[in-house]
Amino acid sequence: MASAWERECPYSEMGQRSVLLLPDLLLSENFAWENLIPKTIMGVLFLADVSGYTALSQKCVQQSGTDRGADELAQILNDYMSDFLEVVLDFGGDILKFGGDAVLVVWRASEAQLPQTISLVLQCCQQIQKKHGSRDTHLGQKLHLKIGISAGKMTILSAGDRYHQQYFICSNALDEVMMAQNLAVKSEVIVSPTCWELCEQEQIQTRLFGRKRVLKVQRTEHMSGSEREDAAGQFDQHTKMRRLERLRHQRPPFHVSNDPKAAAKMQKYIPEAALRKLDVDMPLHLWSELRPVTSLFIQLQFSENANTMDLQRGLCDATRMISTIISPHKGEINKSLLFDKGCTFLCVFGMSGAKLHHESTHALDSALQIFSTCSTSLRNLEAMSIGVTTGTMFCGLCGHPERAEHTVIGHKVNLGARLMVHYPRLVSCDEDTYKASRLPSYFFKELPKKELKGVTDPSPVYQYVGITNKCIFDTDRTKRRSDRRPLLGREVEIDLFERSLKAYETLGQPRILAYAGILGSGKSRLLTELAFLGQAAGHRVVTMELTEAHMRQPFSAIRMLVARALGLQAGETCEDWQRTLQAKLQGVIAESRYCLLNNIFLVKFAISDEVRQMHDLQMKGELQKTCREVLQKTLGGEFGIFVIDNAHFIDPASWTVMWPVLQSVTLFMVMSLAPGHERTESFFKAAADSTTSQRISCLHLEELKPAAVVQKVCQDLGVVSIPRDLARFLIQRSSGIPYYCEELLHCLRRDNVLLFSTGRQDKKVEDNWEGLIASAVEASLVVSATSSSSAGNNSGRVCTIRADVSLETTVLPATLKGVERPSTSKETTEQQAGVLAFCAPLLQEAAYELWPKRQRASTQRKCAAFLEKHAHKCRRCHGGDFVAFHRFAVPSPQDGENCQGSADEDDWHSWEALVLAGEQLKKDRTHIPEGSANALQPQQAFSKEEFSTLDGDKCSCECEAIIESVLVPLARHYVATGNASRAFYYLLECAAAYLHVSNSYMALMKLREAEVLRNSMRKTATVLDCFEKATFLSLKAEVCCILGCVGLARKMTRQALSLLKKPFPQTCSGAFVTSLWERFQRALCDTNRTPSLPLEARRKKVAWMLQQTRCLSSLGHLYSLEDTSGRQSLSRLAARMKANVDRRIDSLKEEGFHPDNYLSIPAFLSVS
Repeated sequence: MASAWERECPYSEMGQRSVLLLPDLLLSENFAWENLIPKTIMGVLFLADVSGYTALSQKCVQQSGTDRGADELAQILNDYMSDFLEVVLDFGGDILKFGGDAVLVVWRASEAQLPQTISLVLQCCQQIQKKHGSRDTHLGQKLHLKIGISAGKMTILSAGDRYHQQYFICSNALDEVMMAQNLAVKSEVIVSPTCWELCEQEQIQTRLFGRKRVLKVQRTEHMSGSEREDAAGQFDQHTKMRRLERLRHQRPPFHVSNDPKAAAKMQKYIPEAALRKLDVDMPLHLWSELRPVTSLFIQLQFSENANTMDLQRGLCDATRMISTIISPHKGEINKSLLFDKGCTFLCVFGMSGAKLHHESTHALDSALQIFSTCSTSLRNLEAMSIGVTTGTMFCGLCGHPERAEHTVIGHKVNLGARLMVHYPRLVSCDEDTYKASRLPSYFFKELPKKELKGVTDPSPVYQYVGITNKCIFDTDRTKRRSDRRPLLGREVEIDLFERSLKAYETLGQPRILAYAGILGSGKSRLLTELAFLGQAAGHRVVTMELTEAHMRQPFSAIRMLVARALGLQAGETCEDWQRTLQAKLQGVIAESRYCLLNNIFLVKFAISDEVRQMHDLQMKGELQKTCREVLQKTLGGEFGIFVIDNAHFIDPASWTVMWPVLQSVTLFMVMSLAPGHERTESFFKAAADSTTSQRISCLHLEELKPAAVVQKVCQDLGVVSIPRDLARFLIQRSSGIPYYCEELLHCLRRDNVLLFSTGRQDKKVEDNWEGLIASAVEASLVVSATSSSSAGNNSGRVCTIRADVSLETTVLPATLKGVERPSTSKETTEQQAGVLAFCAPLLQEAAYELWPKRQRASTQRKCAAFLEKHAHKCRRCHGGDFVAFHRFAVPSPQDGENCQGSADEDDWHSWEALVLAGEQLKKDRTHIPEGSANALQPQQAFSKEEFSTLDGDKCSCECEAIIESVLVPLARHYVATGNASRAFYYLLECAAAYLHVSNSYMALMKLREAEVLRNSMRKTATVLDCFEKATFLSLKAEVCCILGCVGLARKMTRQALSLLKKPFPQTCSGAFVTSLWERFQRALCDTNRTPSLPLEARRKKVAWMLQQTRCLSSLGHLYSLEDTSGRQSLSRLAARMKANVDRRIDSLKEEGFHPDNYLSIPAFLSVS
């Protein structure tokens, strides 16, 4: 049965979409907006929980990966929930809250109506369990519903500020319904004691549930449809009861109020991410997407003695505190619950329209702030815990098309809830958050592993502790450079450092070097290299690393810098630190001012009378003066190199003191900066100022040059050469950013895409198809200058790509979906003029990965249909398939349409756009890294001159562009969708098209892909059309002929002719008999007329004969290359056979073939 989500939503119009996100309770006319909350109502509560959901989320990840697993999980959950919620809406239920896999529903009724209402709800439960109590999934995980029922008074609470509100339900009825639902097992309905006392007991058959006071419902008296409507029509929320429609169910006809104040109050209860989509009038079917986000699960445990007013006050304070802390970082409260796991808040960082860099770091810092603030400020709070997870999650609508919520779903969401429950009274996070934050390890503490429900193989879990004494005083922080991995591509930066250091040593010239670059550009690695060079030169190097958390710690940068410079140790006592400071600062500052350093260096000097008598402003001034003197003594007193990583995170208090000192003290300092920060701007302004430019130098870290990327890849893989396709893939997608390159390479190695072997210079090329491919692959290897020179005779390890893998279909690593992208250059933008396209491949892939499965499949089908209309030669080449009459020989989606293409204006503009896109794609594909060389051997089938032109010949027609923008994407599309026959069809078209434009190397590569696909089809028993087999062999023969493998070309051509039912003899006697037969056939053709055939049959026959004549022409040429009587005889026989086939084609043409549909016979291959 089709899911409710596949029907049109009744609230699809702009003015009604907010109705979808709110319960009837908040929309009803008798709900007092002015006197909101607390408000008491009577009714029946229904709590349903999907059992098996957590295990399903784990299976989705195992089956489809962390990214697609979230989409698959959301689709299964949405389909299941929409089915049973449709029954709930049918029975008049008001869906209050969604809790992931749980749903809370209320039926409002007066006290007198409660018995009949309970009977109605039990009827609803019985129908739900009968129809949807269990659900099988294609992953083998079964889902079940557990339902609890309660009734009585309920209090509606509201919490928040003037911008955002959260609503809660609290009562004994809620506690009872949670207890009942927790006691239920799969496909059961449990009734609470209060509900049992209020219900019509004579109509319900129950059984006492163990020793508990709850009862298990076994059977209820059936209610007719009219009785059900009468019962539902008495509810308060159904004063305007709608008629139940036959084809679809609808909620009551609520409409958004025309009163702006009322509408504004209502929108406060809608999540910010959903409001942004409402504001831009986004269609509902586009609301769902996959996004890399970070989630916070916050659990608050209030005292059991707290009354309703205390609880409301606590919820209001907690909501305001959480919102105040996360809002500056674009975090949002997505949902708040008082059931399922107690009082919980789900906050999300990185939702659509609210994406910031370092969101994992922001989430961790916010979590620690929330934990500290709530723990100390909330009354009646007994305990709290926070779980933080990062990953790709489904962000969109969940529930029913008529009542849903905008939320996040995925294995990572479930994991966050598990961490929150199993690691109480602390801030815990998963391994992905730990890695994505890129914070130093001492900000975390690894926690013992615990058994988590539904998580079979949990990764390490960490406690986030933030800034501690260890990170302040621990001097063992000097990073070590890997001796076998010198830094590549940063020669300019290193040269500037060495020149500046030499001037500092010989002339005493102070210098501050600042290197600015985006995340992943290699700032920290560069500083590590420079620190190593400074140590190698015999200097003392003091290093420190700052994080965003230091920005909120006054004087944290000064504290860390002075502590590192003075050698303060984390394990020392307070008295040890005091003695060290006294010894180092003797005579620098007065002893009466030592106490000013207490809060900064965590010491306990006695407070002097002079300081005690100071007022706040005076003390602040003295503190800055004292810090300045300490810094001058520390930095200028001893020769050394000071290295500060992430100097843009220097806190304001430290900056006020440090900036004047840095401009006056003689020192040598190296730091890294990130663009977009106030500190970075200050350094660049000082570097541009004539008065300070002699002391301060700032340099932007540019992207690595293509040659440096190749060298880095060879270095990381430990090889001397890599395939040219791999080099292009990494150069284009990394944009020269080292971190991107490393992550992409890690992804390829993790998926076993790369193969390694030992190259041999004297390896002999075998005269077979596999040897030909091996020669082509080796000829395409790119060797960096450093690798080749160090490898001696080039006999080291080489890297190749698995034959059954296409780099173009490689999924973007999750670690690159939320990182900062390099800015698009003007040149790149101009190259894409007139074409709607992404300038950076990473951006394109990240955007593509955001689409859920259904949207992606729908768009793919539309794109494939569009491209297939243009899958033909250009007008200059007279149109038609690249394999003559290919679409008529093999059934295709185009159903034999005219392959000339439509001449209307829209199609012509589309053709021009595809040509422009194809030219850019070809330019990207044929880009060869600067400074790299091809690993070519004289014995290989490809010579250096031939290889450089095979991929670079220019064709005057537009076919070359169409190959890149139409045929190659179509082949890739059908491979991805599993349609092997269509994929093979377009791979043959690609190979024939590349031969058409004289690019035999790419033709060979496409035939290699077709070979791999054909082998996989054999394993799955997929039948390949005989014509396709013959065409495949024919194209392989043409490539072999071009590359000089004449014997192999003849063999394959004869095999193709046998499949085309035109066998060619291999012996002299066979040639003699065939020659006589062909003469007879010629005479027969002159006297007899071919019987008339239907148009489709004639087209298919012409396709076969055109392929025959192409093979015979090629075979005749191949035999003519040998000057022997036997070979010349066979060459003449091939020509005679071809002439006979041509006559039959002409006879078919005379029978009514339209010239436009006939297609000129392709020019036969010209081989030198």
